[in-house]
Amino acid sequence: MQTVAQVKKRIDYLLERDHATDAEIEEVYNQAIDTLRAIVSDVHNRYAVDGVVVPANLYGKVTVKDMLLLKQQYDKLPDDLSASEQDRVEYYTAMSQTSPKGLITALVGIALIAVVHKVGKIIDKNNQTAVKEEIAYQAKHEDIPKMSVKKYASPEFKVKTGKDFIPWTERVLTDHDQAVNRISNVINSMVSQGMRAEDIANHFYPGNAQSMRADNIPKIIRDATVKAKRTARTEAAAREDAIVEQTFKINNVKYFDWVTEPGACQKCTFLALSGPYKVGDEDSPRVPESSHPNCRCRRIKAEILDEQLGAKLRMDLQYFAKPRNYDDVQKMIADGSISPEKFEERKKEFDKAFSKGAQTPLGKIVDGRDSYYHIIGRHDDQLFNDDGVQRIVDTLKNPAAVYETTDRRGTKGEMYVQNSSDDSLIVVTRNGRIVTAYEPDPRYLNKQKEGKRLY
Repeated sequence: MQTVAQVKKRIDYLLERDHATDAEIEEVYNQAIDTLRAIVSDVHNRYAVDGVVVPANLYGKVTVKDMLLLKQQYDKLPDDLSASEQDRVEYYTAMSQTSPKGLITALVGIALIAVVHKVGKIIDKNNQTAVKEEIAYQAKHEDIPKMSVKKYASPEFKVKTGKDFIPWTERVLTDHDQAVNRISNVINSMVSQGMRAEDIANHFYPGNAQSMRADNIPKIIRDATVKAKRTARTEAAAREDAIVEQTFKINNVKYFDWVTEPGACQKCTFLALSGPYKVGDEDSPRVPESSHPNCRCRRIKAEILDEQLGAKLRMDLQYFAKPRNYDDVQKMIADGSISPEKFEERKKEFDKAFSKGAQTPLGKIVDGRDSYYHIIGRHDDQLFNDDGVQRIVDTLKNPAAVYETTDRRGTKGEMYVQNSSDDSLIVVTRNGRIVTAYEPDPRYLNKQKEGKRLY
């Protein structure tokens, strides 16, 4: 069985592999920038009159000499294009014969088809590697069923992505279409103004911040690069997670925990705090469906004996830290009832106060993970103020009394009571962690004091 430390180490390795794949994709797209620069220069040299290309220059007949420009790009295409890639080549070939303007779009389209084909090879290879290595990794640590590399690595393998399934090959081609359209629009926009040789450097390939704000070729290619890298990482992670799911099932794993990658986002952090989750439950989170594209978090077997213990452990891990409490605070920030700056400032104060634990008469109490979201989400009028955090600390360190308390599910905890000249405050803890804090109704407080006194 794997430990969290082993899974963390595995995540580090996967991130290194992702960086290597990113570098391969970047190299292909960097070469594309140079190819497109050459195409734009050829277009200017072919259609400029007195050094300027204007719309009128691009509505004549396409000559044999013009078509030589297309042949240069066509000859660079690989022999093993997919059916979808070949369809686009045929479409561009037909478009190239309509007018010089159509030829320009065709030149860009065919050049980028060659690029997309190379990127597709990289993504496919990355998927193959991801599947082979994940199967080997699981076999090393767990009992696993026989798994088909071909099945899991196939572009047609349906992974859970939170959207209607579209093979990544089609999504990459859709990104290609968008890039071609953007580049064509940039060229047409410049031609409409009268495209000169200097415009190629100043507008298509700008070197100043002002020009970079508008669409240009490096910017468009950079966006395509980001999309391709995201696709590569997300597809690999989703396939690895699918293999993890099958490993859980064959080993009769009932619950799993969410292990975050370095620098995990808030969404994934909450997923980690809100576990454990039931294997096979449609409400349980998956990578990347429940997290986000590029997610490198992983799932690991949770040490739970049965469902009853699972429910208890979920309580012990602060049921109140579920996303709903985070959402409550976000709504309060959105409607202006609390300041986001003040919340972050006081949250940091709260975390710092309990970073090493607060020593109480019964033992040390630490931050109940994100209990502050619960406290403020439910009791902001009482504790979202300059004295709120200190009141919680003082109540724990110097309570007037501590009573045993039981929640509605029968789970026991400790209730620290602070008596002040104004309102009482109670801080509830469980297993050495803060559960909540609020000013109780006097009648409720008196009823709680009827329970077992611990201090």
